[in-house]
Amino acid sequence: MVNEDIVTSLNNAVVRGESLQTAVQILINSGYNSSQVYEASKFVQGGVITNLESKPEELLIKNTNQVDKSNNLQKTNDSQKINNFQKLDTNKNNQNTALNQEQTQTENKSYKKEIILVIILLFLIGLLALTIFFRDDILLYLSG
Repeated sequence: MVNEDIVTSLNNAVVRGESLQTAVQILINSGYNSSQVYEASKFVQGGVITNLESKPEELLIKNTNQVDKSNNLQKTNDSQKINNFQKLDTNKNNQNTALNQEQTQTENKSYKKEIILVIILLFLIGLLALTIFFRDDILLYLSG
């Protein structure tokens, strides 16, 4: 079943001149369930929501109510956007802290690996030098 609040919000946004896709994205970012928002957008896009023939007085009352609802929705959206930005800022700070800890751990581990690799390299260079220096003795030992 379609959520009437979402349909009303989408319809108001379209009436104000926003694209349906923008309105859908704003509602999803505001915390509405994405499947409900997409379902409601199908109704608005397909023209299922139509204004019935009304008297001019009824249209005036409806438009006034829609403006009030859209103002309330705008205030709610603004506060939700501020909350979302605060959450994003908090998440970024947490991510930065986690990255700093991970980099510190990675630096410590990389030094250990580098030290081990340098020791192995020095051992192999020494072995090569000894092989070259004592090549005659090694050949004599292997042939004899």
